[in-house]
Amino acid sequence: MSASPYVPPSRSGAIPTGRFRQNHNLGIAASVAVGVVVPASAFTSYTDLHLAAAVRDYAYTGGDVAALNDADRLSRLGSLANLVLFLVAGVLVIVWLWRARANAQFFCDAPHRHRRGWVIGGWMVPIISLWFPVQVVDDVVRASSPYVWPRDGSLQAAPPAKVVRRWWGTYLGMNFTSLFATTQQSNGLAAPSASAALRGLDTGASLSIVSTVLAVLSAIFMIQLIALVDRLQSSRLPIPWWQTPLNPPVPGPAPW
Repeated sequence: MSASPYVPPSRSGAIPTGRFRQNHNLGIAASVAVGVVVPASAFTSYTDLHLAAAVRDYAYTGGDVAALNDADRLSRLGSLANLVLFLVAGVLVIVWLWRARANAQFFCDAPHRHRRGWVIGGWMVPIISLWFPVQVVDDVVRASSPYVWPRDGSLQAAPPAKVVRRWWGTYLGMNFTSLFATTQQSNGLAAPSASAALRGLDTGASLSIVSTVLAVLSAIFMIQLIALVDRLQSSRLPIPWWQTPLNPPVPGPAPW
């Protein structure tokens, strides 16, 4: 698009470039992938419970070694399937977020807290991955809302969307409980006694169930979040920030 006659540099230093790209289909694909992770997580919890029961039968009733090995293989298969589906969903969500960020910067020149490269890198760098992704998502939601004026606006002008915090809290909780569950199971399988092994496996299975519950909640909030950003961006006219007037109107009620 050609720039309007009034394109003085904005206070944020944003460059008048880019175009709006529909993100609806990619959002649907990401939402479906996120939803598929839920039954995979539930299956993992089932296999963890099954393994704990197999170890108990073997230790106290002299159960079949073959049944124990089958339970162990099923548990490993469930964990692997869950990991693969989780990674697929993660890739789709990041691709969707990358395009949503580009659209947000097309509509609004307000500076985000992190450069666009952190849409990807924020998930991969240890420690900062605990807060960078949620800040990136929060800025995209704010920049997409009508509360932030396209020219020289501030993202802080938009009220926070509670679904962002709900999603991030349940997402972190899911991952931490899953990590603790895996640790307990590994300790149980390496324990020197049957009683210690069962304690570790039972604790791991219980934590796995908690992780699955949090996965369900996190998936629901993530799908709601994708739908919110899609609705905010799709409902706007595809007019870039550099072709908008300088004086903002009075905002209406929050769009969430």
